[in-house]
Amino acid sequence: MARTSIPIVTLSRTGKVPHNQVQGDDGNRAYFSNNHGETFIEIVNRHASNPGRVGFEFFEETIDGVIVQDKITDSIPAGGTILCGPFPSQYYSRDNLDVFVNPVGGSAHSLWFRGYELEVLG
Repeated sequence: MARTSIPIVTLSRTGKVPHNQVQGDDGNRAYFSNNHGETFIEIVNRHASNPGRVGFEFFEETIDGVIVQDKITDSIPAGGTILCGPFPSQYYSRDNLDVFVNPVGGSAHSLWFRGYELEVLG
């Protein structure tokens, strides 16, 4: 089955109302698209008592010949929220600029995601 898409909204100086969150999926996991290195992901843990964690999958599996593991977030306390990012595209993005987001420990259904990217000003 397909991964769940995390929508990304562009932040601007005039402000943005927070958009809907997407619920995590233990089986299918998640991803976000068009990562140009200015994307941030908000992760909310709605579980009443258990902490959660998320891994952001490295596209490049080795750096300087060393195998690189997924970047695992700090523990997200029950009822807590963390912000993660940015994600340099040379390490995290696939050819189509997708970044894979993998909940750790079977807690995905309690984790909710939304993403933001910075507005590029000319």
